[in-house]
Amino acid sequence: MKWVEQRRYIYNGIPARIRFKTDLSPAQVQELTDAAWNEFLHLGTIFNSFDPKSEVGKLNAQAKAKAGIKVSEDFAQLFRITQDLYAKTDGLFD
Repeated sequence: MKWVEQRRYIYNGIPARIRFKTDLSPAQVQELTDAAWNEFLHLGTIFNSFDPKSEVGKLNAQAKAKAGIKVSEDFAQLFRITQDLYAKTDGLFD
């Protein structure tokens, strides 16, 4: 088993790291780390508040106009989870 570690900057220079111990082949490690970085990019298209093209960016831009936007299932699922946490913590998680 060996440690694999990769670091990159994402979303306006935020440092991110992937680190895991594995006995996968180098090709499998590359496939796995590529998939992980791609997921970071995917999540950024939804939740990156610094990107006006992300779903959160679009929602923030529409907030003053009180207009709605269509959101992805990923966004909707996270919103449902946060609403549940809000209720379960009597508003402490907001």
